Amino acid sequence: MAGNLQLYTSVYVYVDGNLLTEHASVKIARKSNAQVSNSVFKGFSGMSTGAPIMEISFESNFPATGIEYDVGPLLAALRPVELTLVAANRTLTTKGFWTDDDLGHGVNAESKMNANGMFQMAQWE
Repeated sequence: MAGNLQLYTSVYVYVDGNLLTEHASVKIARKSNAQVSNSVFKGFSGMSTGAPIMEISFESNFPATGIEYDVGPLLAALRPVELTLVAANRTLTTKGFWTDDDLGHGVNAESKMNANGMFQMAQWE
């Protein structure tokens, strides 16, 4: 049974070269944005190409001393950022924009900030 055990990786997030040490989770959704092509005779005929994109979000702890990385000024200015994810000795680097963020807090729960963005399609290298 012990032979089935293995070590799993963590994902480290860098924004413009700076490691986010307070991030608690990250999610990457790669989308082809391909469009379904249908016809009266064939029904589903295939797909037409779209503009591929990655939607990336991260959740970060919000210490009492202040937030580690505030996307607010970047949202207002629509300033692009470079995002690099490192996991299992591989990296994924892309550029894009933060589109929204939110802050949450509740009784018996830690304060968290979430940021979401749209980024250029990239592959793990």
